[in-house]
Amino acid sequence: MAKGAWKPAKIVDGKRVPKHNETNKGGQKVRLLDMRRQKYFRFDLEDLMEEFKLGDKSNTFSATIQNKMTTQSYDDALEYVDRNVDSLDLTEAQIDKLKNLLRRYTKWR
Repeated sequence: MAKGAWKPAKIVDGKRVPKHNETNKGGQKVRLLDMRRQKYFRFDLEDLMEEFKLGDKSNTFSATIQNKMTTQSYDDALEYVDRNVDSLDLTEAQIDKLKNLLRRYTKWR
């Protein structure tokens, strides 16, 4: 059969079988990193890490945040920040700056 040619619907027990994409209603929307602004997010996050003076820990910390914002969700990135506050010795003002940065670069998708 030629590509794009019309194909009759499958009928089982007198009923039309829905195609695979008809049954997919999509998932629940999640707040993730806005991929159009990913480069600017990385630059701002690097500037923030330099301002906090975390030293060697800043590379792994920022890379993990970027990964969680890209693949998992904004909430997972916030949870990671909250878990690692004690080991990084951040003040409340610094934590608020970081959380505001994360929120600013998110998008519901």
